[in-house]
Amino acid sequence: MKRVSIGGGLALVGLLLGLAACGGGGGSSQPIDGPARLSSFAYVVTRCHEGKRGSAFSGSQALWIQQGDQPPLKIAEYAGGQPPIGGFCQLWAQNRGSLYIYLLGAFQRMGFTADGSQFLFEVTDDFSVNARVIPEDEQGIFAVRPDGTGLHRVAPHSEDPCFRVYWPCALAPHAGECACAGYNAQCSFGASPDGRRIAYTDIGPSVSGEQASQVFTLDLTTGERQQVTRLPLRRVSPACVGEDTDCVYPSKHPITIPNFLDNATIGYQRGSGCSSLSGGGFTVNADGTEEPVAVPVVALPGGAVVPVFQITGQAYPVTAKMPGIPEKGSGGGIVGNAISEVFVVEPPDSALLPEGRVLQLTNFRRSDTYLPHMSGQHVLFNASTNGLGTNPSNQCQIFSIDRLGSDLRQLTFFSASGDTPRDCYDYRSPGCTLATDVGLDRSTGSLLFNSTCDPLGLNPSGVEQAFAIRPDGSGLTQLTRTDGIVHHADGSIDVDMVRVFPGGRAR
Repeated sequence: MKRVSIGGGLALVGLLLGLAACGGGGGSSQPIDGPARLSSFAYVVTRCHEGKRGSAFSGSQALWIQQGDQPPLKIAEYAGGQPPIGGFCQLWAQNRGSLYIYLLGAFQRMGFTADGSQFLFEVTDDFSVNARVIPEDEQGIFAVRPDGTGLHRVAPHSEDPCFRVYWPCALAPHAGECACAGYNAQCSFGASPDGRRIAYTDIGPSVSGEQASQVFTLDLTTGERQQVTRLPLRRVSPACVGEDTDCVYPSKHPITIPNFLDNATIGYQRGSGCSSLSGGGFTVNADGTEEPVAVPVVALPGGAVVPVFQITGQAYPVTAKMPGIPEKGSGGGIVGNAISEVFVVEPPDSALLPEGRVLQLTNFRRSDTYLPHMSGQHVLFNASTNGLGTNPSNQCQIFSIDRLGSDLRQLTFFSASGDTPRDCYDYRSPGCTLATDVGLDRSTGSLLFNSTCDPLGLNPSGVEQAFAIRPDGSGLTQLTRTDGIVHHADGSIDVDMVRVFPGGRAR
């Protein structure tokens, strides 16, 4: 394991994937036996039906919220318009993942406030691939309490799409240098710790007056929107792949994951090239009174660069990229010849660590080690390693490691079908994977995640469902049970997909 003192100022790779996941003592008042529980969570169920040969399409999306052990409540539901091609349900069923729900209609950005008192959701079909059917007066940003009361419209919806797709890449995902067809780094709200505001991106004027993606805040009480950045427009072109230019790939956002670091400060990532993680990390005052400031980083031996976050003084986990050819399975993999590893950053905020410390926790040399979450003295993350000899098919699993780099444990043991090595990006059937939405519930200590696996015999069609597990690997429970994929004798098909969002105390 590698330790270095904090300092330096190279370009950042991999900022807010870790910052958004930091914090939480991991304490839990739940019993040590029985199923893992959550204080609250929300999920969107997207449904579609098609007749034989792709005829007679119909679809809908519904938002549900479940609080504790109470029955789930349907908050809102919208019909879907007609897709641009026949056979859409069949194509979606073959993918088995819910990632593309943002392209299909109503629900866009979503998330709980930090105190869990409200759930915010954005409604618009302005960016849908389906025909637009939602009236303008039903679109906007809405708030509701976890018990289903107090539903109201807070503000207009953003003009900046939360999900971007580069269709030439989507239709030929392994062609050329870029396999990043779609990206949804903007589809969640950043919540202020005091529960009063959210951060997100919208279109606003730059310093020179041109319209570009900017960071905005929204006051949840007054509905007041405030633009806090005035960043220049970034050229969008496939030609910027692999180049160190002020350019962003078509499927990537110019700004990634704006999130409150404290009540007065917002952090965000400024992407470039094909990677949304290579342009640098920045902080900005939440009132927009000062120019953004670059986040200092550390250059580690071997080439990784890790952010140094010094606002809260708490240790936080991140993933960072290192040069080299990663060991990968047969799945899509991420773009470029880069290895992803998990690190912990301990800022210079204690007598024991006056200069701070950056500690590399993993050395798997794979591209799909990601999504770290701090749980007490351990870090939880997704990976497809077989470093312990307990994951021979390189199935995507959840692992735990001590924050000092010891006590590596595999928490899930989802089985893979066949002998082909896999990875965390491989959604093909047979086999399964863990999806990228995970969150740690601070109230119960449970980890929430999506998966296409069927560890409990409750997900036979292998579509994404919501699961929870404790940080020690116990209490695995399936939280949602949609029908998934149903093929009928007359040649028609029904598809139900779930996309889950962790509760307000989950980070």
